[in-house]
Amino acid sequence: VVNGGNDRAPMQPLSFQEPSINILKDTPTQNSARNLEGAGSLLYSSSSKKSTKSWEQATHHLRQDRTKGASHDDDPLNRERRKRVKSAFKHAWQGYEKNAFGHDEVRPTTNETNDSWGGFGVTLFDSLDTMLIMGLEDEYHRAIQHVYRTSFDKDYGASFFETAIRYLGGMLGAYALQPDQKLLEKARDLGERLLKGFHATRMGMPQSVINLRTGSSHNHHWNSMLSILSEVGSIQLEFAYLSNITGDPRFHNTARAVFSEYNKLKSPLGGLFPVNIDPDDGTWGNRGTKITMGGLADSFYEYLLKLYLLTGMVDTQVLGMYNRAMQSMREHLVRITTDKTEAFLTEYVGGRHLNEMEHLSCFVPGMLALGTTVFNPSLNRRLSKLNRELSPEEIKLKENAREHLVLADQILRGCLASYDAMPTGLGPERFEFNEKAPPSRRISAKENRYILRPETIESIFVMYRVTGNPKYRDMGWRIFEAIQRWCKTDCCYSGVVDVTKVPAEPNNSMQSFYLAETLKYLYLLFSDREDVSMDNYIWTTEAHPLPIISLKNQQPDGLMK
Repeated sequence: VVNGGNDRAPMQPLSFQEPSINILKDTPTQNSARNLEGAGSLLYSSSSKKSTKSWEQATHHLRQDRTKGASHDDDPLNRERRKRVKSAFKHAWQGYEKNAFGHDEVRPTTNETNDSWGGFGVTLFDSLDTMLIMGLEDEYHRAIQHVYRTSFDKDYGASFFETAIRYLGGMLGAYALQPDQKLLEKARDLGERLLKGFHATRMGMPQSVINLRTGSSHNHHWNSMLSILSEVGSIQLEFAYLSNITGDPRFHNTARAVFSEYNKLKSPLGGLFPVNIDPDDGTWGNRGTKITMGGLADSFYEYLLKLYLLTGMVDTQVLGMYNRAMQSMREHLVRITTDKTEAFLTEYVGGRHLNEMEHLSCFVPGMLALGTTVFNPSLNRRLSKLNRELSPEEIKLKENAREHLVLADQILRGCLASYDAMPTGLGPERFEFNEKAPPSRRISAKENRYILRPETIESIFVMYRVTGNPKYRDMGWRIFEAIQRWCKTDCCYSGVVDVTKVPAEPNNSMQSFYLAETLKYLYLLFSDREDVSMDNYIWTTEAHPLPIISLKNQQPDGLMK
């Protein structure tokens, strides 16, 4: 029992009952009938060279077999939308490959290079599994040759978190879809280098910056040398999968121990934790208490749920932490509009709530919806194979499923409202909200930039996969059209300086997550729901798909013997 408690809820047999929720039965919106001419002139053709038989065999498992007839998910409208998203990816990739291949990023308006992430080619690494999913054989083979040539033996202070989710995660996602011994060796080498970062603090929490050659590490001076919640708690999926494919339990056990340390701590808001921690004594540091579902925290909570799912639903301790976090979020941070149509998430800073929400927080609807899938027929069968009754934490998750799915839809509508309130149709990095105001005065931009972020589209994708409701596809298409209108350059795609002004001014930056996440989620949104199925894969915080695994000799506390 979590936290050593003695009270146990009565065990219940495994069963599945689909919740009766209105959002599962909403009629399609009028947008589903809108024609596609709006973005047509902005897009390239998605035609490509015919794939070889070996490539088709290697990637066939990523796509549903449609030789038996088209599914209801794969209608002409969505095939055309999918084609156009693929064309957008090809345009972005071609601009990168032409102007910055092997560098981290291309500057989308000046065509210059940028090497802010070590100069190893982060855009390339982050895009590998997107190419596999889209069937871009030639592009993948050129990219993977660069991966083979790359050495991480560099006297360089790398971001521990970004290196883990973008470089390591990118390689693991590609390996999961198309196993490759050279790629595995490269991933293990980087994993070994990152593993040293856990050993520099008393609590075994990695610090923000690690030298990839020496293994020395430190936290940022700007953050008073404190560790950051999202950084220490958003690498567990990658390390668990690395243990699974290498047979080496050190990766998983070392990263998983971070959650065990947090499980011992008391937070000012129940199951939600401050964004900073002293990794030597477990105190919250001297920067004041900030609790948020946005930046510096976000994917910590996502990984609690996803680690439970990824490792075969054995680790009920992290599920308990997830349940408590969602209960605290609902009690302390959620603000629902008076008409009950939208919801927003406040930030708790210095003992008071701020009615401000970051775009980063818009991953929450997808996380909530994912939690309800534990009791769908496929995952329910996985639970049944464990030959046990539901744990108290699983019972609690099941009891909350309906409320979580309704709340997910409300928060997603709030995120979409931040897009719709801007003249560009693009969501700001941060916005203020007043849940008591009428819709026309409910939202105002606080930080006006848009940097091609994926979180809202990610949640749209998950909500569609969970409910099958076509309205979510229409939501995603509206955002894609806005990106096409304001972000496309002759080279590739750029974020914009100010979403409140038209025409939008480009910010000359295309971060790797645009190809790794934003376009991948859009492509899969318009694909069949069985393509890279959520019954079989868990998505990392950087949208790299990892297959559900069974860790050898995993114990109820999550660790491997």
